[in-house]
Amino acid sequence: MDIRCQDLYEAVWAKPVRTLAKEWGLSDVGLAKACRKHGIPLPPLGHWSKIAVGRGMKPPQLKGNSESMITIQGTPSLKKAKLSAEGKTKLKPALATIFPEQTTLMSKLAKWTQKTDKALHRKPDSSGFVSSWKETFRVSVSEAQVSRAIGLLDKIEKALTEGGMAWDFDKKGQYVVGRMYGETVSFELKELYKRTEHIEKHPTSSWLDRKTYTYQFLGDLTFRIDGYYEGRKSWSDGKTQRIEEKLPEIIEGLLAAAESMRQRTLEREEQYKRWEEEARIRAEKERIEREEKAFFDATLKEAQDWNQANLIRDYATHLRSLILDNKIELTEAGEQWLSRIENAARKHDPAFRRLSL
Repeated sequence: MDIRCQDLYEAVWAKPVRTLAKEWGLSDVGLAKACRKHGIPLPPLGHWSKIAVGRGMKPPQLKGNSESMITIQGTPSLKKAKLSAEGKTKLKPALATIFPEQTTLMSKLAKWTQKTDKALHRKPDSSGFVSSWKETFRVSVSEAQVSRAIGLLDKIEKALTEGGMAWDFDKKGQYVVGRMYGETVSFELKELYKRTEHIEKHPTSSWLDRKTYTYQFLGDLTFRIDGYYEGRKSWSDGKTQRIEEKLPEIIEGLLAAAESMRQRTLEREEQYKRWEEEARIRAEKERIEREEKAFFDATLKEAQDWNQANLIRDYATHLRSLILDNKIELTEAGEQWLSRIENAARKHDPAFRRLSL
């Protein structure tokens, strides 16, 4: 499966890696390895337990390129996504377009299929592939399968248009994608093949060996929907059923994909709101703790100053008592010195400052 780095990053912070791996037909070790390879941070041990009690951490920043595509080997989920009542309403007119007995069969190709057809009617590349370019559907087949691919795309485009899907080309990928419920539905149609490697040995240095490849096209087509969501993502020619016979499933799968992606977006937005609320609560708690600590430290400092002022005051009182008991007559300098001690005690007594006395 192919998935955008940003989508994989959001996926592993929305569900445990083990759960995602099971849904996508992958090993959790392989999925985690792909994340680390592309700079995607993973939730730490115990994260999901904390999430359950509202204490999950906010996802750290993505280090990898958010727009890069990541290919992960595995078997896509064959679980059929369920359509909502609205989706079923849209499915009915969509399916009607692929059955000639139920609707008028139009010979003219649909807009984007027509552009794709024009792009595919050219000379194959050196490996035998005929591929479409920008502002077309994403297709990669042999010359022998071009007409068949166009027929499939024409039915898919017309059916989904009838079902309420709009079409546009993605400015980054340059391929035509579907737009529905504010989501982008991207897909690819390609022919399966076998690749054989040939090595031309260099006479002296093995690192200069020349590798070439030949491709054997199998005549079998496969249709795959991109992106992360729960539900079936691919359909292929089988031994007993060709992909044309699976068109109703593909149409339903594309509509279900748009719904699932929308649901995922809503869940992600809700998760972000929870994270923001948790962060706000943590920040408020930390602010209160800082204020309480600052108040405690300031009060403790005042108490310590009060103790010191009392110590000086007690010393001055003791001196006055000695002078009185021993009938000592202080000199002017002595009186000034003693008064200065008493004034210092008063000046440094925080109680006087606190009460503005």
